[in-house]
Amino acid sequence: MPELRDDLAVECRGLTKTFEGFRAVDGIDFEVEKGMVFGFLGPNGAGKTTTIRMLSCLIRPTSGTAFVWGHDILTDYMSVKRTVGYLPESPGYYPEMTPVEFLRYFARLFRVDKSREKIEESLRRVGLYEERNLIVRSFSLGMRQRLNIARTLLHDPKLLVLDEPTSGLDPRGTREVRQLILDLGETGKTIFLCTHLLPEVEMICEKVGIVNRGRLVAMDTPDNLRRGISAANVITVELLPDGRTDEMLRRVESLEWVESARFDDDERMIVESNTTVEKRPELAKVLVESGAQLLSIDLKEPTLEDVFMSYTG
Repeated sequence: MPELRDDLAVECRGLTKTFEGFRAVDGIDFEVEKGMVFGFLGPNGAGKTTTIRMLSCLIRPTSGTAFVWGHDILTDYMSVKRTVGYLPESPGYYPEMTPVEFLRYFARLFRVDKSREKIEESLRRVGLYEERNLIVRSFSLGMRQRLNIARTLLHDPKLLVLDEPTSGLDPRGTREVRQLILDLGETGKTIFLCTHLLPEVEMICEKVGIVNRGRLVAMDTPDNLRRGISAANVITVELLPDGRTDEMLRRVESLEWVESARFDDDERMIVESNTTVEKRPELAKVLVESGAQLLSIDLKEPTLEDVFMSYTG
């Protein structure tokens, strides 16, 4: 077996899960460094939740294995469970309890030492200390989600596995939970964020893995993934009205990297390129030589949504 690396929080080796002949996860290999906020993307049914349930030792893989902080999920699952704080997509709560009562209950289940101090610390970290004696029923969805994140922090896990943590939240709740994830990442926690919400990934993730039909199809930083796809860049050019001519349009269309060129309803020139290489200086030169007077020339680069669609169809 290859030697384990000390800098890795998660290392998957051929991780596979089959349900009655259906391969939900199909031989996944990937690594997540310690201290990273990692985004795990994929369409519904791609195998995201199955993967993180295996990493959290809630279900066993059919074949392959994974290591969490160096602990094998097959042979050392109790150590893995002490290392991971897992937040499912639809966590439960007890509406008639207070946050203190709720966390005290789970502290007993987790056998947390010095539970009173850990409960207070967890509530402070998620911003609910002042509400610690209120009834959970009165909480907004965002507050309930923060309370459940406090539950995952009780045993001070090294790795937080969050499955769709902002699902169903309103914009304010989404913003609160997103900021909380960022704050936890800055404290040195490793965050494994499972989501299909691309804005979340854009804002908080340092590295992204994309899974489709049970297989890992891409993994890199968001910037590198954007640069690596062949989606057309769109260049928008604003010109003085008197400078536009059909001959100018024909000259632009003749450039080998131009897919199409047209004037839109606002009389701007829209140029689609077939490359991610910067072409605005060359385009500006051609337009000026054609007699155009430029007001602006802007580039719309591929987005993470373009990346996602490119890999998942």
